[in-house]
Amino acid sequence: NKFVGKKALLISWKDNPATDVFLGLCGNPMLVDDPNDADYIIAHGMQAVWGCSSQGNGKNVRVVTDLSASLWEKGDFSELDPILKTCAERRLPMVNANPDFTCVVADGSHKPMPGKIASRYEGFGGKCTYFGKPHAEHFEACVRQIGLPKDRIVHVGDSL
Repeated sequence: NKFVGKKALLISWKDNPATDVFLGLCGNPMLVDDPNDADYIIAHGMQAVWGCSSQGNGKNVRVVTDLSASLWEKGDFSELDPILKTCAERRLPMVNANPDFTCVVADGSHKPMPGKIASRYEGFGGKCTYFGKPHAEHFEACVRQIGLPKDRIVHVGDSL
């Protein structure tokens, strides 16, 4: 609830930045394209920084910075670091919605995941709240949503 009505800088996937449901869980933020206009950061994916012009109505969402060739393909943070440093200097909180550090893709290679963004952000002095496996809040929210007793639920891992 502390993020309702706030402005967010979204780091996500290039082809599917975040669903309305996901952004709803993040407080239905207005996405901004400038870290100086943001109230917080959402780290959800690795391929693009999404936003809207502060002059707009928050509805014309677009890729602001394409990170797919550098960060996703090579693990190169050179395009993202200046954004993270600006956010850390402004003491913006980060919500990391996907704390994995790596994933295995179809060809067997490993790709970086948003946990690496959060770790890097903390290295710049930023503060991060994690929401996703293996953090308890993630599982507690799932249990509430499902409405079953904890002893009736099992979690199955992914590619790792």
